Amino acid sequence: MLIFLPDKHDGLRDLLRLAATEPGFVTRCVPEDLQEVIPCLVPKFKFAFGFDATDPLRSLGLAAPFDPLAADLSGAVASCTPALEEGLYVSSVEQICGVEVGEEGTTAVGVLYEPSSPTYSPGQPPPPPPMSFVADRPFVFAVVEYNKAEVLFLGHVVDPAKET
Repeated sequence: MLIFLPDKHDGLRDLLRLAATEPGFVTRCVPEDLQEVIPCLVPKFKFAFGFDATDPLRSLGLAAPFDPLAADLSGAVASCTPALEEGLYVSSVEQICGVEVGEEGTTAVGVLYEPSSPTYSPGQPPPPPPMSFVADRPFVFAVVEYNKAEVLFLGHVVDPAKET
């Protein structure tokens, strides 16, 4: 998880605009080097979002599974009653997504990120001193699949003082 804390207290809107409209913005922010973060204070938060994905799927050209006359999903189920397999179709598709950050999740989020296993030989400079991170104003978060550089979730917390 990456957390983007705007410099200004009212900078959330501009940061959201960048994250949503500038290709690669989020994945460019993945740290390349090991950085210790002490303290790392992120509020607990939880959210869920659900929507009916039927119409978007139809608009993408996936129509046959939703048509009771055209769908043939009999191979998708093993039924004792052959009559149940006939006329099987998809009536709707609901998508539900959620993210929850608690005490243990917060610790895992920001303490250290190590993209590889760097070793420090005597010839290399020491690691940078610890930095602090306190999410005490509105922020943007992204759950990222690092190996594929894909953003899985993108959201924001408006009031970090309000525990949900």
